[in-house]
Amino acid sequence: MDPNPPHAAVPNNHGAPGKGLHPLAWVGIGCGGLTLLVFIAMGLFAWWGYHTASGIVDEFKNNEQFATAEVVIAMSPDLEAVARDLAAKTLTVRHSSTGRQADWSLEDIEAGRLTFTNAAGSLTQIGAPADSRPAWLPLH
Repeated sequence: MDPNPPHAAVPNNHGAPGKGLHPLAWVGIGCGGLTLLVFIAMGLFAWWGYHTASGIVDEFKNNEQFATAEVVIAMSPDLEAVARDLAAKTLTVRHSSTGRQADWSLEDIEAGRLTFTNAAGSLTQIGAPADSRPAWLPLH
């Protein structure tokens, strides 16, 4: 017998080739991508909000009376603004429960004379007249 046996091939113990990334690496990549998408969505929402708000601010600067009247009308569940005429300074308003429409001038809105007339000619007043305010409330 030979004291030096032939060398056998040593097996490769380095693992399977092409195993890929560790699962935690894939989780990290997914979380990073999701975070990036959230930041992009937040940026787009902020951009949209800025441009919408700047349009509303411009509307108030250019037509303060109309914009204020439309905000007040929008807050009332029974009224809706149908049209507005900047040249005539009138606002067409519809009373949603009765379906009647009225053209209100800016002077009537400021004075609190908000009325609807039906086909029979009777008036329906919305709100209180300007002279029924409490004495302690200043008139602007």
